[in-house]
Amino acid sequence: MSYYLNSVKKQEAQEAQALANEEAHRRNAQKEMEENSQKHINDLCKEVQNSYTKMVNAGKDMRQCQDELNEIEREEELFYKTADEIYSLKDVNEDDLPKMKLRRIAYYGLPLLDCIFAWFALSPIITAKVGSMGTFPTFVVEAIGVLSSLFVGYGLSIMSRFAVASLDDDHSAMNWVKRLAIGVSMLVLPSLYIVSEVCFNGGKSWTYSACFAVVSFVIQLLIVSGYKSHMDAINYFRNKKRNDETKAAKEADEKAIREEVKTIRGKIQNIITSFDAEYTKFTDSFRDLATARDKHILEFEKDAKYYLNQLVIYIGDLVCFRREVIPLYYESNGTVSTIPFVNFHNVFGGRGIFTNSDFIYLDYMMQRGHTGVSLTETIRALSKQLYPELNTSGSDEDENSDPFQQAEANNVNTTGLHEAPSDNDSPGSIEGDPDNGGIW
Repeated sequence: MSYYLNSVKKQEAQEAQALANEEAHRRNAQKEMEENSQKHINDLCKEVQNSYTKMVNAGKDMRQCQDELNEIEREEELFYKTADEIYSLKDVNEDDLPKMKLRRIAYYGLPLLDCIFAWFALSPIITAKVGSMGTFPTFVVEAIGVLSSLFVGYGLSIMSRFAVASLDDDHSAMNWVKRLAIGVSMLVLPSLYIVSEVCFNGGKSWTYSACFAVVSFVIQLLIVSGYKSHMDAINYFRNKKRNDETKAAKEADEKAIREEVKTIRGKIQNIITSFDAEYTKFTDSFRDLATARDKHILEFEKDAKYYLNQLVIYIGDLVCFRREVIPLYYESNGTVSTIPFVNFHNVFGGRGIFTNSDFIYLDYMMQRGHTGVSLTETIRALSKQLYPELNTSGSDEDENSDPFQQAEANNVNTTGLHEAPSDNDSPGSIEGDPDNGGIW
């Protein structure tokens, strides 16, 4: 009997130990599954938070680009407003172009012709004079003649132009003296032909010398009489060149402004595309988080922990479900839990979501993106359904205002919500006028 009893006790002890081991193994497996589930939820929370942060940063980049776009558009407006004054053009008649081309050729060509005819007049003189001074190579004599003809011909042309430029419109004695000097200067080169013919050719080629003297006199006459029209041609082409440079500068500045506007608008479009992609990731991750939460509660009969910003949870519930699927955290009195008010720079607890910078950026970007969702209108619609007695009379004015301007007006630069919650706030409710910033 004792042997049997001992055997039974031993068997019961082994069965109890086996049950204990099995229970411990089950608890460990359950704990491991719960930890894996919590880890999966943590990873989803991280994805949600990252997408949320990128969406907010896209809103900040959008604001910067819009400021730049407003500035460059203002610059473009001022450019076209002042273009006629800054890029003013001289009056140039294009119909006069052929005539002015001929006059410009005359301005530069007549002194050159004068130099050539001066060589014909000076060649006999230089040859005789240089030859009488000693034995010089032929190329030296020719070089001296060329230099002398350039000096005399061009010098006489410049002297004639100086004389004409110094004339006045009156009929004073000095003015007549100037006219006489001009006439004398015109006869200098023709007289060289006469000197050359009489003194060095022995009067054997008067026909040649006389013709060249007449031609030379005609050249001098054209230089003097056409001085004003020639200068008009030079000024004409200077003005034309200046107009071309002014037009080129205007076109370059206009093109630069257009390119800058195009670049900024391209950045804006890229920001919107990036925001849409992050918005899709955010909503997908948040829905996966909601699914993981339901599965966690079903398997472990308790809720998981969500390491997310309260505003992130609120935005996710709002845009994905229009209801509180992922729960917010509440105080004992039923108000939404936030960081307590302490005297830290830019840290506030409260409820003014409509003046929160993150909310403003997200609301604006979601309206600009392919989603077309307005967070502000969604909250107002929900508040009207749940609390029709709320006064929302001031909503029309806020609807048409720029959310970025609202942020400037409220000097928003915080990561939390403004104003501390009152003790009378009800759990999860929208208190007061949404237009005045109350949502919980």
